Amino acid sequence: MHMNKETLEKIIKFLSEDAQKLGVVSTVTTDNKPESAFMYYAFDKDLNIYFATRVASRKYKNFMENKHISFA
Repeated sequence: MHMNKETLEKIIKFLSEDAQKLGVVSTVTTDNKPESAFMYYAFDKDLNIYFATRVASRKYKNFMENKHISFA
């Protein structure tokens, strides 16, 4: 990932400000219908964002069918 140090620091600060690390992940069903869910997240210094969910959840099934998701 190529970005300047100032931008990287702003993103890390933004992601770090929420003490609970709670965001919204949006996926798409096989019928192309959007679904969004609150999820706890973690991230590393390379800005990889990690989520944990159950294999039986709709968001997991949606993600396994379509790897394109959004995070806010």
